Amino acid sequence: MNRLRELRQEKSLTLKEVSNELSIQNIKLSAGGLGKYEQGARAPKIRIPTSTLSDYERGDSEPKSATWELLADYFDVDPEYLVGWSDVRRRRDE
Repeated sequence: MNRLRELRQEKSLTLKEVSNELSIQNIKLSAGGLGKYEQGARAPKIRIPTSTLSDYERGDSEPKSATWELLADYFDVDPEYLVGWSDVRRRRDE
């Protein structure tokens, strides 16, 4: 089970607040994150609808790897921790 809900609740955020904050941030994705962007380029504003975030939290749908990376960047955790594959919370680059 992924840790989206747990991380969101730790920050005392609603799904709507997360969705809104993601849409106003320019989040840097890895080279493989979104194939059409060059390494080091900033992604455009990305909006993940509240209903989609809710589906991700419940496990009703699965985000693509680029979305996992985006969410991991937002919550400042390792993507493998977010997905639930690892108990190591810190990002590898720290």
